[in-house]
Amino acid sequence: DKVVTYEKYSNINYIRSLVNAGDGLVGGVTNSGELFFIRDGELLCEERFSDGTGVYYAFLACGGDGELLAGTSSNFMEFIRFDGQTVSHGARIETGACSYCNMIRYNDREKGYFTCEENGMGFIGSDGRFVNLTQSGFENSVSDMLVDYQGNIWFVSNKQGVIKFSPNPFIDLFKKAGVSGNVVNALLLDGDDLYIGMDDGLAVVDVRTYKKRSYDFLERFEGVRVRNISQDSAGNVWVSTYGKDGLVQIDPQANVTCYNETTAGTLGGRFRMTLELSDGTILAASNVGLNYFKNGRLIDTIGGNEGLMTAQILTLVQEADGTILAGSDGDGIYVIKDRKVVGRIGMEEGLQTLVVLRIVPCRGGYFYVTSNAIYYDDGS
Repeated sequence: DKVVTYEKYSNINYIRSLVNAGDGLVGGVTNSGELFFIRDGELLCEERFSDGTGVYYAFLACGGDGELLAGTSSNFMEFIRFDGQTVSHGARIETGACSYCNMIRYNDREKGYFTCEENGMGFIGSDGRFVNLTQSGFENSVSDMLVDYQGNIWFVSNKQGVIKFSPNPFIDLFKKAGVSGNVVNALLLDGDDLYIGMDDGLAVVDVRTYKKRSYDFLERFEGVRVRNISQDSAGNVWVSTYGKDGLVQIDPQANVTCYNETTAGTLGGRFRMTLELSDGTILAASNVGLNYFKNGRLIDTIGGNEGLMTAQILTLVQEADGTILAGSDGDGIYVIKDRKVVGRIGMEEGLQTLVVLRIVPCRGGYFYVTSNAIYYDDGS
């Protein structure tokens, strides 16, 4: 081994970064912003950033497949390739508030580039999106980083010390998909589409790409409280809302049908949930009672006149013989058979809390999740 100096290349000095670009090719960036490539001791190319804005190259890194990412003195980076003679310029990655690149490091485990800027740090994934990792109190002169054997990510600042990010088994789906955060009331996975029902609308995210869908029907849910989302055996998605549309059916072709007091004569217009019964009937709980739908039509209702003394139903379960257990908001559990109230489970049966939030089948019986206790009914 020996040290070789290249004094003949007068412009190549004060090197900020060097990278092994494969096949004997070495790329680098000088302190003055010169991008260069050398192979077998021969200087093949020198290039400066030439958009006339005063921006210059600041760092060069190599990815897993030989692609090169060049950091700049501004708030963007660009992918480049060198064919042995000329540099070709690819996609430009905007880095938002993070500017002046101090360092870039590709990580094969994460399949992306970690970046260190003068006022923050970030990550560029395989989708080409920049994720800002800057933390309050650690946004000054970030100069280097590494990923240790446990997957912990360490950043170092020349002025603010060291910060460590540890792996998290959970994904902030809203952040990755760019969905504005709000209270989530309901979820439904339909293929790769995750339906998210919130207090102020409905969103759909592709769980493979973490990108937000832009279906036309989503507009009608803007600002509407979505309480429940279910799917029947025919592939229809049923969205229970507290908005003017009431109960919304979205068929597999994305056609929309609304069921409410005006359009279908439903009992109530604020819908809490739906349940598909064994014969294909859709049972929908509203603020006033229960509604039965079959083949797109309202065929029956049950309300106060039929024995639902507390008409707000919070949870529904169908037993093997077709009997419905309906948990109410203050009157225990109604037992419904052949669309008639035939019984009730309340204090006399041992249910001391009458606000029933969930009925969960378990080992031949049921857990009753109430407002302040959990009961188990073994059916005896």
